[in-house]
Amino acid sequence: MSRDGKDLTGGPQSRTGGDAVFSSTYGRLAINRAGSTLAESRSVQVSPLVSEAPVAADTAARNPDVLPEFVKQFSWIVPANDLGRWSNSWEDIELPEALQEATAKRQLHFRAGRYCALRALEALEGRPVTTVLAQTAGGAPLWPEGVTGSITHTDGFVSAAVARTSQVDALGIDTERIMSVERAARSSAAIAWPSEMAHMRAIGFDRLEALTLVFSAKEAIFKCLYRKVGRIFDYRDVRIVAAVLHPGTFTARIVQTLSPDFPAQTLLHGRFEINSSWVHTGMVLSSGLLRA
Repeated sequence: MSRDGKDLTGGPQSRTGGDAVFSSTYGRLAINRAGSTLAESRSVQVSPLVSEAPVAADTAARNPDVLPEFVKQFSWIVPANDLGRWSNSWEDIELPEALQEATAKRQLHFRAGRYCALRALEALEGRPVTTVLAQTAGGAPLWPEGVTGSITHTDGFVSAAVARTSQVDALGIDTERIMSVERAARSSAAIAWPSEMAHMRAIGFDRLEALTLVFSAKEAIFKCLYRKVGRIFDYRDVRIVAAVLHPGTFTARIVQTLSPDFPAQTLLHGRFEINSSWVHTGMVLSSGLLRA
């Protein structure tokens, strides 16, 4: 999920109608909280690996341990000091209209995300992928029939994960660079309940790690549930109620009913991993959702 240019203090990508909302790719499609609908899809003709950039040892990344083994994932590091090396990569992957005038870095992250998605699909299928990867008018991926997936791209890290819908109903992944003091000061009130911060601090995280983890977990939840509930929802519509450092799991409770299938008090479960630079989170919605 891109974080370039994101404004958590009230910009159009992160607030709607005065409420803090999940500032994901999908959030840009919404006009208001109530009644927002999915944009019509359009097919993008992508030759999956035509302009494949070489994935060198210093750019191929270890996949975060936040998903079950049957989910296929591919991750890539975007060196901040070497963007020029990749600036012309994957130019055959069409950009959505919203990104036509974006920075070269933002465009590269979008295309790298689609490249990772194609590599993950190849791992899932066990063969070269020839399926056209479609997208909504706003750029959100539309996965092939029988497949669900998620893409994240943040400062320096890009990843995609896919699974068969016969195994999972939906999944969501997110990666965030650990917040700066300044960003945390701007965004903490919109993102986290005091109780959520307390849970994270209790298992040993400092304030910046704790806030980044709460944020990332909610982004993964949103990306997992968005197409199930059909609308964007607020950061405070879900609440992290538990976290365990080892093996790196979190539990969230839906506070405000999101849809008939996801009423208030539903419990959601995910995983996380933190290193010196990034927080990674993942959530898989299994068939037959377990409710509290």
